[in-house]
Amino acid sequence: MTAVIVLLAAVVVVDSVAIMALARQVGVLHLRLKPLSGTAVRYGPTMGEPIVLARLAELITPGIERAVIAFVAPHCGTCAALLPVFRVMAAQLPDTERLVFAGDVDEADLSAYLAGFHITLPVCADANALRGNNVPGTPFVAVVDSDRNVLSAGAVHNVEQIEFLLDQGRHEHQAHQRLIPLEPIGKAGA
Repeated sequence: MTAVIVLLAAVVVVDSVAIMALARQVGVLHLRLKPLSGTAVRYGPTMGEPIVLARLAELITPGIERAVIAFVAPHCGTCAALLPVFRVMAAQLPDTERLVFAGDVDEADLSAYLAGFHITLPVCADANALRGNNVPGTPFVAVVDSDRNVLSAGAVHNVEQIEFLLDQGRHEHQAHQRLIPLEPIGKAGA
C-alpha cells in the first residue's frame, strides 16, 4: 500500500512539472507570434510624412539610408523586455542603417535608462516625441529614410514584429529608388 502511494505521489510530481513546462512553452510561443496585421497601420505616423524629433537630422548622417526609431519609455515593461533585442539588432544592422531611441522623457534620463541595459546608442528625446509624431504608445518602431520620411511603423511586442517593420521599410525604400520619373504626355520625342 505504501509503495502505491509513493508511486502515485511521484506521478503527481512528474505531471506537475510537465504541466508547468507546457504552460511556460505556451507563453513563449505566444510572445513569438508573427504580427497579425503588418500592412495596414490605422494609427501612428503617416507613411511618407517626416518624423519630427530634435537632433534626428544630425543623427542621420551622409551614408545612412534608413533609421530605425524605437520609441520607448522607462516605465514600460514591454520596452524593457525588448531592449536586449534592440541591442543585438543594432549590432547586426548594416552601415547604411542606424538605430535611434526616442521618448517623451529628458534625453539624459532616457540615456541613463538605456545604460542600465548596457545600451549606448543615439537618443532623441523631448516632451513631445510621441504626441508630436502621432505615436500612440510604447514600444513603437518607425523606419524612416534619410529624409526622415516614414517607410513603415507600428507597435511592437516581439522580435518578429520588429523584423517585419524593418523588412517592410527596406522594401519600401527600394521601391522608391526604382521609380523612374515620367515625362509629361505630349513632351516626349516631340
